[in-house]
Amino acid sequence: MKVIRVIPIAKGIGRETLSYFTGAEVTIGNIVKVPLRNRIISGLIVAIENAEDLKASIKTLDYEIRRVEKVHAEAGLPESFIATCAKTAEISFTTTGAILSAMTPAFLLDGSVVKKLSRIHEMHAGKDVICEKLSIQADDEERFSHYKSLIREDFAKKRSVFLCVPSIQDIETVREALEKGIEQYTYTLTSQTDGLKLKKVWKEIAQNSHSLLLIGTPHFLPVFRDDIGTIIIERENAKGYYLRERPYSDTRLFTEIFAEKLGARLIVGDALLRTETIWRTKTNEFHEYAPLKFRSLSTATIHKIDMRAYSEAGGKKFSVLSEESHTLISDTKAKSEHCFVFCARRGLSPSTVCSDCGTTVACTTCGAPTVLHGKTGKDVGTQNFFMCHRCGEKRSAREVCVYCGGWRLKPLGIGIDSVEVEIKKQHPDATIFTLDKDRVKTHEQAKQIVRAFEHTPGSILLGTEMALPYLTFKIESSIIASLDSFFAIPDFRIGERIMQILIKLRSVTADQFLLQTRNPDAKLLDYGLKGNLIDFYKDEISEREQFLYPPFRTIIKLTLEGTRDRVSNLIAEAKQLFAPYTPDVFPAFLSMRKGQVAMNMLIKTDPKKSDPQLTSLINSLSPEWNVSVNPESLL
Repeated sequence: MKVIRVIPIAKGIGRETLSYFTGAEVTIGNIVKVPLRNRIISGLIVAIENAEDLKASIKTLDYEIRRVEKVHAEAGLPESFIATCAKTAEISFTTTGAILSAMTPAFLLDGSVVKKLSRIHEMHAGKDVICEKLSIQADDEERFSHYKSLIREDFAKKRSVFLCVPSIQDIETVREALEKGIEQYTYTLTSQTDGLKLKKVWKEIAQNSHSLLLIGTPHFLPVFRDDIGTIIIERENAKGYYLRERPYSDTRLFTEIFAEKLGARLIVGDALLRTETIWRTKTNEFHEYAPLKFRSLSTATIHKIDMRAYSEAGGKKFSVLSEESHTLISDTKAKSEHCFVFCARRGLSPSTVCSDCGTTVACTTCGAPTVLHGKTGKDVGTQNFFMCHRCGEKRSAREVCVYCGGWRLKPLGIGIDSVEVEIKKQHPDATIFTLDKDRVKTHEQAKQIVRAFEHTPGSILLGTEMALPYLTFKIESSIIASLDSFFAIPDFRIGERIMQILIKLRSVTADQFLLQTRNPDAKLLDYGLKGNLIDFYKDEISEREQFLYPPFRTIIKLTLEGTRDRVSNLIAEAKQLFAPYTPDVFPAFLSMRKGQVAMNMLIKTDPKKSDPQLTSLINSLSPEWNVSVNPESLL
């Protein structure tokens, strides 16, 4: 009988390893099925000891060691991958098992794809070796041209390339751009692929002796190959690289560490790299594969419309769309062209306030401001309604102010539904397609809508940010109907987000690009409309240095959810515990049940210095705390 220590491959487990009995023949690295409370989970064996030698210590335990349920003797994971999970867990203040659970394809844990079929990269046995890190900042066409050169270079050296992307649509876009001439050596890996087909592809990849181009999300990095020479992180600035649930880590960090463990070359590329990445390039942590392009080019004629004119003070009646926008839409139909209209928010209006007392109409469940929706799409024939985009609560808009009882509730802001209503009113014969989260739930639905738009001359596509990755072809005209609401978001990354939107739309617009704004003097808008990336970067890095944001500080966000009393008590204790680090505490913008609250605590640390005391304090917190490092959003 043996006692094995395993890393539990599951989320929400506070311990790094657990112990179990087994009489089976096992080796370090085997995958096993073990009981944990009332469920069965996968575990990775990291130590084996003889039970007889531990007899005395076992008797003193205040808990019972349980037996292993099943051993997958031939199943295993590359040591380099396991070492990457351990290093990522250390940086992210979580367990190795939580990272393994998030980053390992499920079928690798059930024994159906076994180690003996693979060619696992163990050359460096998880040790850090020299890793060349290069950056590319250029438009899509030039960037993909560089990737083709990199792939040819690696293929000539009999090495494979793994190209990481943030979404399924990006997989399709990249494959179409890069696979010409190497179709039989190109594989895509996506979580939406049927399980049996995915296993078949995985085995083909492991057994193919030729160099390969592998395109997928970072979750498929433990691919069974021993010849990965280059790892590319495409669209490096995309927020899709953040994990949306525990352990809330950044898969770009994971990918960089994995490249270090393999000794593979790491390439990061985007039209606009993250500010942190440009800084790392300028401080020689990364090197330029080609000179970074700080001027984004476009063939479109740019128009900026001051929407302040459409007010009582401006002398014109309020309108969702300007006269110039309506003219552009009319021309689109007359010339059988295409027009994309971008809207920052869903619904009719992002917020509604009482004209008498100023109270904002809020969700009765979580307290977030509600969005006014109207009679569009599947809701045609119904009354307007308020919907909370945080928790999903929905109720009729026929109500009065909850504070003063007033009936003068005034919608504020522009949503995609109000733009649709305006276009249908002024252009009743227009063919309109709409792409947002309220109407589109799957990748295939989004593709069908964009395909129909592309093949319908004279049509208009309304879309939020969700639509942008699907715009892979040139469009004659684009209109930004609303963007100003983003300036009100108190988040240090919001400037990058606005620039990404402007650069993307400029790049896909062939003729006319029109921006509506009530903030025409904002420097950020000028930078985006002119494709001026260098001055944007200078302003952004200066502000981050002034206010101590990444890359000058590491931000650790601690989030706690629960009843108001419990959260208040635990936050008070945590403020005392972390007092030497002067934490900032504020409400979190999260979806909560009625009676529940969420609070954030921010701690800033020097990224150049290790702090064992802080690590110990964070690791001592109960599992109900969520920890994220340099998160996508501080809210």
